[in-house]
Amino acid sequence: MRSEFRRNTLLYTVGGALIYAVMPAIAAYLCAKYNYKLSGILVTIYTLMMCMPIVGSVPFELTFLRNVGLYDSIWGNYVQKMTGGGMYFFVYLAYFKGTSETYREAAELDGASQFRIMATIYFPLAVKVMGTVFLVQFVALWNDYQTPLIYMSGYPTVSFGLNYNMVYGDANMKDITAIMSIVILTCLPVTVIFMFFQNKLLSNLTMGGG
Repeated sequence: MRSEFRRNTLLYTVGGALIYAVMPAIAAYLCAKYNYKLSGILVTIYTLMMCMPIVGSVPFELTFLRNVGLYDSIWGNYVQKMTGGGMYFFVYLAYFKGTSETYREAAELDGASQFRIMATIYFPLAVKVMGTVFLVQFVALWNDYQTPLIYMSGYPTVSFGLNYNMVYGDANMKDITAIMSIVILTCLPVTVIFMFFQNKLLSNLTMGGG
């Protein structure tokens, strides 16, 4: 059971954080570097999604996921996260708009494809921004118990188990000492990650290659 919790937690946090770090970067890159009508439409949609409160969508979302066979599934949860929107879309959008176009022009003259230009030139330039987004989302997902509780109860995570035991556990879990010990152990991975990467992420960040 413990190994199952660890596996589910890694799949949920690492996989979800990667999606949250990469998908908005792809969407923002396409909107920043390609001046099409669809780019403006996407920016408008993502802006409205940020500004308009969406209330009461959970029942409809659960019904949709059940109908398409994605409910209570790790892959279904990944699909839910692949919107490409959110606050970090605008962070990436500002970053890619500030990068020089000379990289693209030089790569196109050498015959590089558009995908290769994105993957081997612009994304490496934004790797520190993407790493920061990954770390922030990793911490958020590590502490998230509501999503596994609602959408994937068959894949319990560490936070899910901690919350379940605190609410429905036996009398021993009502002991404040036991609760604090578990909380500290749960915080250790995030603390270690932050200690190792705090001086590397967003250090010497440059806008372009001038």
